[in-house]
Amino acid sequence: MTRVYECHFTFFNFMGIVIVFIMLVFVRKIFFLKEKSKRNKIFFYYYMTILIGYEFLMFTFLVDDYINIYKPYKEKQYEVVEGYISDYDTNNKIERFQIKDISFKYRSNDGRIGYHKIKNDGGYILENMQYVKVEYIEHKRLGNIIVGLWVEEKDADNTKEE
Repeated sequence: MTRVYECHFTFFNFMGIVIVFIMLVFVRKIFFLKEKSKRNKIFFYYYMTILIGYEFLMFTFLVDDYINIYKPYKEKQYEVVEGYISDYDTNNKIERFQIKDISFKYRSNDGRIGYHKIKNDGGYILENMQYVKVEYIEHKRLGNIIVGLWVEEKDADNTKEE
């Protein structure tokens, strides 16, 4: 068996940099205008509230990922299931399967922590009856999050690197 995915975490969020840049543009526009109209101020506060709210929401997701997934993973507080895949289903965005009655489901464009590379994007989960070993953490809201994935050598060679 070959490990093809191991959970990793970073607080770096590219979108956060973009949002901060947009906020700085708004601040410059509002406070350095020669004419400061009431409409401009309302516009500024409205969009700043939305941007700050978005950043706060993204930050809470990062903290949730760290506390509930990455930290338990690093402390080896995860479950392991090994066996053959059953009930495999994939489309352009979502992939789901089971191993010994334990269900897994993930989206290809999921920005959260954990394995989420579908077959169409070069993922390692390929079909029913594929033998795999999955390390996972059970999340209250998100279900079973894959934090480690092992596949047979032949399956690791048939796909792109993560």
